[in-house]
Amino acid sequence: MFSIARRRTLKTSGPLKLLIHHRSLCPSNPSLPTRALRQPFHSAGPSLDSLYEARKPIEIHPQAAGSTIRILPEPIPKNSTSDIPTKPKLSFRSYIYATLCLLVGSLGGNFVNAVITPPLPPVANTPQDCLMKEYLHEKAAALPLVQSLTSDPLWVSEELNDRLTTTGPLAGSRALGGYLKTFRHSQTGEIVQVIWIGPALAGWPGVTHGGLTATILYEIISLCALKSSSDPVTIASQFDLDYIKPVLTNNFYVVRATIDFGEDKQQRVSGSLETMSGSVCLEASARFNVTRDFTSQ
Repeated sequence: MFSIARRRTLKTSGPLKLLIHHRSLCPSNPSLPTRALRQPFHSAGPSLDSLYEARKPIEIHPQAAGSTIRILPEPIPKNSTSDIPTKPKLSFRSYIYATLCLLVGSLGGNFVNAVITPPLPPVANTPQDCLMKEYLHEKAAALPLVQSLTSDPLWVSEELNDRLTTTGPLAGSRALGGYLKTFRHSQTGEIVQVIWIGPALAGWPGVTHGGLTATILYEIISLCALKSSSDPVTIASQFDLDYIKPVLTNNFYVVRATIDFGEDKQQRVSGSLETMSGSVCLEASARFNVTRDFTSQ
């Protein structure tokens, strides 16, 4: 009774679908699944319905039976974050490097800004200018050269500020009025001048105008020629100037002039502009015509 009922069930339900499924998979031998279905079923084994439910058939079209089956990968859900790479966290060393770069850039920018567009110096004869002059005089008094010239009796200090044309329009600590002291040797007639060159005299940022340095040197050479001759001295008939290195602003400098006695009624004077350490920035020589023989004073 059980086998007959099972056969009736197989003819009307699952076996028909399973038969179609196996025929589509094995078109070359369609009798193979038929023989398997004709075999008797035993009550001790699993039912065909349970086997059918455990293994679901794969629907394949008959025209694609001889073609290659391609298995497509399963699509990844849009909200899935398991395969998305996470952004690495910055280490503490990266913050240190960033801070150092910021500091170096800020300091470099401020330095370039100070060189290209320096702050305006105080106007002449203002309270700020007077304070700057006092500071420069104290600083100049501590220079070894000034102390040596002041203590030596052969070097006489001369007040020549009113006679020099550069101190009139260029007065004040921003120009040449910050400090200017002239010494003249009583025997040789040599002149040594310690001068302060302010920031307003720059022709290029931080560099003194070349025409101004030539004027300073020419005035000291002319003064040396006038002081060393008892006869009238005309203007220089020849003036040679040699620029050796730039003259920076906001510094003390030494201007020297020495007399050379000639035999052709010409007075030759040589001069130089040097730093406080003795480095020569400019060299010059000039010739002055005199009416009669000259003697050193």
